[in-house]
Amino acid sequence: MLLLPILIMIGWFGLSKAAHAQYWVSDPATCPQTYSGQNCTPDLVCGVNGSTAQCYDTSLLTPPVGDTTSNTDESASYNGGYILNCYAYDTVLPVYCDNSGAWWCDRNSACYNVNRDTTCIGGKPRLPPAERAERIIYNATVLIRTPTAARLIIMPVVRIPARTAMC
Repeated sequence: MLLLPILIMIGWFGLSKAAHAQYWVSDPATCPQTYSGQNCTPDLVCGVNGSTAQCYDTSLLTPPVGDTTSNTDESASYNGGYILNCYAYDTVLPVYCDNSGAWWCDRNSACYNVNRDTTCIGGKPRLPPAERAERIIYNATVLIRTPTAARLIIMPVVRIPARTAMC
């Protein structure tokens, strides 16, 4: 008899989690402009309350300054580092989608597979897949290292992604 209420509670929590839409990004500027027919232009969607989009200038959002650890896989699209859920609803005003300013620390599978927590490094969002190579500056020269090769390129450097997570 006691088992039925417990199963109902588990099912209710599972359904409420599954019904909540998610839109994970590492760069707040890539949150969508529209949600369910609502247009946030010139701002972007930063939080969804029920079926109502909350609009915000996401260029003002920055990852937390401090480091934190996690062993939770928030999104299969990312593999370690701070990420943001554009559709989250946080009741702390004025920003609804940033987990009260803490963002989410997404675990790195390499850390998780050896039973270690991932440390998200403060001030650095997770790099999109195309930018995951580590870049090191030497004057105006950039050395790009990937697991299979290293190339030396001389170019003006505008944005230098840095390491975002470690075990």
